[in-house]
Formats: sequence, structure tokens, C-alpha cells
Amino acid sequence: MTLSNFLILFSLFLVICGFSFYLYFSLFSKLFFQKKQKTTPERASTFGEFINGLTGPIFALAGFLIIYATIMDQNDINNIQQFESQFYKLLDYNRDNNLDISIKSPKSKICNEIKGGTVWLSFYSQIKKAYEIIQNNDVLNQKDTKAKMDIAFTTFYYGISSSDTTRIYNHLKLKHNLSHTQICKYLFELRKIEHCEDFSAYHAGYSNKCGTFILQYFSFINYIDKQKMLSLEQKNEYVNMLNLQNDNFCQLVIYYYLYSTHCESDHVLLNSKYNLLPRIDSTLLFHLNKITNE
Repeated sequence: MTLSNFLILFSLFLVICGFSFYLYFSLFSKLFFQKKQKTTPERASTFGEFINGLTGPIFALAGFLIIYATIMDQNDINNIQQFESQFYKLLDYNRDNNLDISIKSPKSKICNEIKGGTVWLSFYSQIKKAYEIIQNNDVLNQKDTKAKMDIAFTTFYYGISSSDTTRIYNHLKLKHNLSHTQICKYLFELRKIEHCEDFSAYHAGYSNKCGTFILQYFSFINYIDKQKMLSLEQKNEYVNMLNLQNDNFCQLVIYYYLYSTHCESDHVLLNSKYNLLPRIDSTLLFHLNKITNE
């Protein structure tokens, strides 16, 4: 129950109390009126002053509470209108981010640039291919599922470009205790993957494009979460509207982000609170299924 609704109910209770006092002292109490006793102007005047002094403040308080509750409701309506105005701008921004995102392999001029939803299929495919190599690696395959998921996402996230493998090298060394030889063998196996046959087999590193999208996405969720005038049910409705703009492969990439060491703790909490990935096709969760070559 909201505070405004409570105040209105309490004001109605005060009104009932006021009328009850009036009826009691006018009909049942012998303080002013008695049977077989004439009602004089003096008695009526005394009764009027008494009942007005008793019930007047009660009715005045009830009226004040109703006005205050009305003002609160109007402020909530204004706040919701302001929130929705900003929210729909964020919704447009999220949609544009989805449509405008594009990638192209830096290793071949014959690779076509891909845009929009197909990019998320490419991102998903890159994580899956990295996981497949991990499964076929004698050392990495000994890691638990969560570690393998993190290595696969990190491979996609940092990439193996010839100019910079420092980030992925340090991650594998510090987070997963791999030796120099083990890391080099894994990177060598990654570089043997063919490029552009399915436009998605390369690992160029997309911490900038994908990372920016994910951070903005969770900032939108956080903006909704912090609106105190909204109920949890209303917040869920707005979150669902935002999620409908993200296709299944976008949600899959976010899923593997959430299970990686790159994920921020408050993002995990938001996911638990709002069930951000309700439309995921579980058959595409490759860590739960047998990996097959594409």
C-alpha cells in the first residue's frame, strides 16, 4: 500500500470517527439531551460549541490528509511522466546501438562488414569457437565449466590481434594460472581458425564495442531500478520493454558476460532481481551441450 492510499484511508477513518462522535452525543449521550427534557436554545448552543470543538479538528485533519495525498499522487504522476520521457529516449538509444553496431575482420579485405543483429550472432559464434578449442585442449579441458566459460568470453572480449595479446595473456596467466607454453599453444590454436567462411570465426577483440553496449544496457536497467515511485511490478514491465529490443544472440552474449570475471557485481544483482534473460534458447547454451563444428 502506498503512503497516499494509507493517508486517504486514514482520513476516511477520521471522518467516520467524527460522525460517530456527533451521533453519539446527539442521540445516545445524556450529557446534553435527555428524554422528557425540553431542548432549550442554551443547551443546543452548548452542544454545537462542544461538538464543533470535538469534531472540527478531526474533519480539518481529514481534509488536510486528503489534499496532501492528492498532491502526492499528482507528484508521482508528474515523476512517472518525466521518467517515461527519459526512458523512451533510452529505449531509442538502445535500439540505435543495436542497429548501428558493425564489425569487419581486420585480417582480410574480402570479408564483408556485418551490421545489426548479425553482429551478435558473430559475437556468440566467436565465444562458442573459443570454447570448442578449450574443450579440445588437454590442459584447458581440465578446468571447471565456469573457468572455461570465462576463458572463452575473455578470448572474444580481448581478442588475439597481432598488435596486442597482452591483456588476454595476463588474464590467462593471473586468473587461470596458465604457463607461458600453455598460453602460447592456446593462442596458436586460435589463430588457425579460418576467417570469413561464416563471417564470424575471427577473434579481433571487442571489449570496446561489446563492452560499451553492455555497460550502457546495465546503466539503463540501473536507472529503472532507482526509480522510487515505481513498484517492482512496474519496474519489471519497463525492463521487459528494454529486453525485447535485444535479440536472442544479444542475450546469449550478455549471459556469458554475466558468468565471466569481467562482470561487475551490481550487474549480477540486477540480473537476479529482474531476470534479465528470460527469452534465452537453452539449446544454444553450448557449455551445457555437446559442441559441434559449424
